[in-house]
Formats: sequence, structure tokens, C-alpha cells
Amino acid sequence: MIPDPGNEGLDRRQFLARTVKAGAAVAAASAAGFWFYDSKGPSRAEDEGQDIRLPDFSIKDLGPKMSVVRGQDRVATLRLAFKSLGGINTFIKKGDRVLLKVNAAFATPPMLSATTHPQLVAELTRLCYDTGAESVVVTDNPINDPQSCFALSGIAEASRSAGARVFLPAKDAFKPLTITKAKLIRNWPVLYEPLKGINKVIGMAPVKDHHRSGASLTMKNWYGLLGGRRN
Repeated sequence: MIPDPGNEGLDRRQFLARTVKAGAAVAAASAAGFWFYDSKGPSRAEDEGQDIRLPDFSIKDLGPKMSVVRGQDRVATLRLAFKSLGGINTFIKKGDRVLLKVNAAFATPPMLSATTHPQLVAELTRLCYDTGAESVVVTDNPINDPQSCFALSGIAEASRSAGARVFLPAKDAFKPLTITKAKLIRNWPVLYEPLKGINKVIGMAPVKDHHRSGASLTMKNWYGLLGGRRN
């Protein structure tokens, strides 16, 4: 390990000074969070109707499973990952209507790895159809312009070439959702329209650096189903 020259000779006084500064920054962030905290969530428009109820998309009696595959070929590793979990037919059955929740948050090319890679989206779509899926829908609620994000990321073309339907979010595609006993997600707009008629949901999240948590993984990907404020 190469020593950090910036930390050489750090005495007790400097250490305490840096600790105080860090503590002050944390306190300020906490105070700001408390000040801007909204316990009620977004206000509901009169035409939004009652809260929606989402079905349980988990597969009964399957239990949690994980597969870790390393390799240079994305398509091959995806196939091997499903094979090690018992095959794609462990999760997708004939007649299933599948939603792929990708990460298309930014209008960037695949080489930047800021979004789900289009090769993986196309291959998973093909795997679902090969197993007998009735339909596959690909969607996300991007931070930038949806049409630009899906186009520049390559996800739109890859999805359609494999037979999937790409759903771009619009204002009327969101419905209010309240999670039972939740404090934050109450009357919150959720991208509901592409979920209609769906009985299987697959999240396709890239692993990315994150300035707050270090990395964003699978849970962060579901944030893309939320509307309203993105902060």
C-alpha cells in the first residue's frame, strides 16, 4: 500500500479539528433533512382516485437465492447465472406477462455503465420468450428525458429487437400508492400503468458508484418506479 502523503504527520490537534468539522457537516445535513422533511408526501390531485394496491410478485416457496458469475461475456454470464439458479424456467413460466425494470436514468451510452446494458436487456427478453412468456415490457422513470435516455442508452432498440414493448412514462401513467405503516411513501405517485396485467417483475440494476452509500445496487433500482420529487 502506498501511504497517503496528506495524512503524514497528522497530530492530535489536527485530528480533533478534522473530527469537529466532519461532525459539524453531519449535523448540518441532519438539520437540513429535518427541516425539509415532509411527513405527508405529495398532495393528491382530485382525478387520481384511490390508492392503488400492488400484488405480491414474489415466487412462493422459492426462497432467497444468489448467483455470482465472473466473466467478460455479458450474455454468457447471464445465462450461466440463471443456470446455476435452476434455469430461467424456475422464475418464468409459460403465459407469464413479464416486466423488466431497467435502469435508464441517464441519456448516456452503454460504455459509461450508468444504465442497464442493452445486451443484457435483449438477452433476458429472449430468455423469457424462449421459456414461453406471453409478453415482455421494459420500463423505467428516468431522471432525464425518457425518450432520450432509452434511445442513447441503447435499451429501446435492444428491447424492441428482442420483441419487448418499451413503455415510456407519462403523467397519466402514475397512481398514488401508500405502503402500510410507512412514514415516507404515503400518497406517493408510482409508475403503475406498465404494471397492469403483469404477473412477474424482474429488476435489472447495474452496480454503480454512489456519492452517499459508496455503491447503488438492486434496491436503488426500484426507486425508478417512483414519481414526484426525485431528491
